[in-house]
Amino acid sequence: MSPEQQQLKLARIQKLNQRLHRAYLLAHQLRQIYRVGFDQVIALLDAWLRWARRSRLESFVKLARRITEQREGIEAAIRHGLPNACVEQVNTQLRLIIRRAFGFHS
Repeated sequence: MSPEQQQLKLARIQKLNQRLHRAYLLAHQLRQIYRVGFDQVIALLDAWLRWARRSRLESFVKLARRITEQREGIEAAIRHGLPNACVEQVNTQLRLIIRRAFGFHS
């Protein structure tokens, strides 16, 4: 689909379903935050959180609450370039080691 067709489709969605259009824009903006440098991430994330809280879309309000709760870890992951996959890999390996050791007394 060409960019012009995408713009027309998005304009049509905006006219027909404003809540869906707002949800699309919120989701797209959140994805864009991870594509900028760390210096800009904090300002963009703050702006996104304010927008999500005001959106009156319950899913995004809950997501904004969760991101705020986990803010310190999210900023650390972005600052150090640690994707969630690396952390999950380590967690899985630890669970595997624990499972293999199950039944040993010491």
